[in-house]
Amino acid sequence: MRKVLSKSDFTVLSHLSTQANESLIQRELADELDWDSGYTSRVVSRLAESELLVREQQPIRGTNTARRRC
Repeated sequence: MRKVLSKSDFTVLSHLSTQANESLIQRELADELDWDSGYTSRVVSRLAESELLVREQQPIRGTNTARRRC
């Protein structure tokens, strides 16, 4: 079954692809896209469930990192 990307999904994936290591702390991603952190979290969760990116828990203050799947 083919999955359709929303504009927000595409924005996150394309933004991550411009990062040197294709990952970014979720809070920084929200700031750079000028999005609410809750909305960013929902988009990242949806992409992680679709296996289009990996959400990793970081040991520093419980932050999450979004990393694009290769």
